[in-house]
Amino acid sequence: MIDKLLDSLYNFSLNAIDGLPDVNGFDIPDVVYDGIGNIFQFVGWLMPYRVYLPLITFILSLTAFRIAYAVYLHFKK
Repeated sequence: MIDKLLDSLYNFSLNAIDGLPDVNGFDIPDVVYDGIGNIFQFVGWLMPYRVYLPLITFILSLTAFRIAYAVYLHFKK
């Protein structure tokens, strides 16, 4: 009974998807990519990577340690 219900829902969803009209592709203008590049250049100037590298390293190291310690405590029990 459940199999028939799931099959009918599956077939209904496939028919609904097949019934959708075709959509033409669109091109993103090069100006958009230039704008995104300018935004990331400004963020790089505002927050240089070398300043935040120790903080990122500490956060990732602490997270890795906490995961390893949680696994150790789980298997220690």
